[in-house]
Amino acid sequence: VNLSELRAGDGGPGGLSGHVDYRTDLFDQASMEALAARMVRVLESVTTDPDLPISQIDILGDTERHQVLTQWNDTAHPLPDALLPELFEAQVERTPDAVAVVFETRELSYGELNERVNRLARYLIGRGAGPERLVAVALPRSAELVVTLLAILKTGAGYLPIDPDYPTDRIHYMLQDATPTLLVTDTTTSPTLPHLQNLPHTELDAPDTRAAITAQDAVDVGDADRAGGLLGQHPAYVIYTSGSTGHPKGVVIPHQALLNYTARCPQAYPSLTGATVLHASVSFDAGVTVLYGALICGGRVHITTLTPTTTPHTPGDQPVTFMKLTPSHLPLLEHTTLQPTGQLMLGGEAVPTEAVHTWQTQHPHTPVINHYGPTETTVGATDHPIPPPTTNTPPTNTHASGTIPIGRPMWNTHTYVLDHTLQPTPVGVPGELYIAGTQLARGYLHRPTLTAERFIPNPYGPPGTRMYRTGDLARWNNDGTLHYLGRTDTQIKIRGFRIEPTEIEAALVAHHTIAQAVVLVREDQPDDKRLTAYTVPTNPEAGIDTAHILHTLRDRLPDYMVPTTLITLDHLPLTPNGKLNRKALPTPHHTPTTTQRPPRTPREETLTQLFAETLGTTQVGIDDNFFA
Repeated sequence: VNLSELRAGDGGPGGLSGHVDYRTDLFDQASMEALAARMVRVLESVTTDPDLPISQIDILGDTERHQVLTQWNDTAHPLPDALLPELFEAQVERTPDAVAVVFETRELSYGELNERVNRLARYLIGRGAGPERLVAVALPRSAELVVTLLAILKTGAGYLPIDPDYPTDRIHYMLQDATPTLLVTDTTTSPTLPHLQNLPHTELDAPDTRAAITAQDAVDVGDADRAGGLLGQHPAYVIYTSGSTGHPKGVVIPHQALLNYTARCPQAYPSLTGATVLHASVSFDAGVTVLYGALICGGRVHITTLTPTTTPHTPGDQPVTFMKLTPSHLPLLEHTTLQPTGQLMLGGEAVPTEAVHTWQTQHPHTPVINHYGPTETTVGATDHPIPPPTTNTPPTNTHASGTIPIGRPMWNTHTYVLDHTLQPTPVGVPGELYIAGTQLARGYLHRPTLTAERFIPNPYGPPGTRMYRTGDLARWNNDGTLHYLGRTDTQIKIRGFRIEPTEIEAALVAHHTIAQAVVLVREDQPDDKRLTAYTVPTNPEAGIDTAHILHTLRDRLPDYMVPTTLITLDHLPLTPNGKLNRKALPTPHHTPTTTQRPPRTPREETLTQLFAETLGTTQVGIDDNFFA
């Protein structure tokens, strides 16, 4: 930017003139014109009122302000006068004989599924399930799991999904914190669970329970059958996410928010009407798109797994039309027969351009969608169709970091990029992303203070509305799409799992041999993120038993939160002003933290070699966890 002072004929000041030089391979003319206009507004403000604080200078013009606050948030869309249970029942009426759920060799039609759901719902109502109550679910991946989730929704209660593979301590905390009315499990899972004294439970496959469920009426459940009328603000489910206080926190999603998200799915993702795959744990909200999005539009949900030691079979004779994955799963997908032919949705973490373009080149006829949204905004808040790689790809399609836009807000959702004073930032300028609208969670279960900190009054919406402070950095592109730029805090994501390092650090220092701990994610090789823990022993002479510490962490934390590497230091490196010097932390040498069992068959040898190549490591054992 070059500025020159102008002089009037009498030699007095005559203003300023200037011009902007820019690289056309990095910037377009519209961006530079906007930048020049903002600079003019700053100069005008300063000369008009020299005492004006810099923080009060508004560099946005009326047109740009309207654009980022209103025009790009024009997302109003009518919703059905019904909630998710009724949308499912309407689909049952349309296609009662169509296949709804497939698990292994067993199929359930829409009619059969609905009858089983209704019987179980009535049984659960008799056990106390109803609006404003929670029912915990600890079942393995199966058709019975789908039946149970739908049945709980029909009772008007919210479900609390519990992954049976979670450590006992974590399950105990979730049950104790959530105080559900009932725990639903089976005879195989029940012995592995902690049973709280005041928490009744039911085992679905127990003979007495089966008989009681079978005796129930199979007709649809209505408000007259429930403990109270089902309303949009009642909880639909509670998902526990990693917490910065050392314990996970429960996010309460209401029925109206779930309706807003799922009602859009058939229009936005028409491939859901074909065959989809539910492979994610229901303890995360990633499966909501596939499960409920498909079951309200006649789709067929295949329940299967994607793991290093399991090669999923092709479900049925018809191809999979829709799949939802994290970008980290893309290499894994290549080694299965599950290749979506209709749409592929990527979400849960930033999408690297090179990885997705490689997949698009190999599958040029399958549209790919970048899907973004924290759990607190009901699965997703924005999405973006990723254009196939071409030599004419516009500059806004990628960012300097190599990532792809997260797109535009969904139905009845508003997104704001704001500075620290909650003022909108100009196009192209980073700020924190705030999300408002129908899909917001009610808040955090039994955490009113934390809820008030993260869900704050929305100054750009109607009185009484809220917006969620995501902690994500973003910027607007010139075309009205958003770009994710990183975090404002230490929260991280690995393979789609949201992790608060402070929760892991709290688990580490809880051990008597560890005085200090720092956990961070390292990416010493491209696209290879690993959790690394740096610890300082309480007794330097005794040191730290790494194997014992890892075992202790696995008893308390899910596998994906257990660090890959533990490094013992005499002290944590500090900057001159006494803060942690993260750049001075040593680079780990990745070695297996457990004894690996070698492959025993040619098939296992092939699989372990494929995963070693995919993960960029020298060796993979048959018991290693892809998510660790």
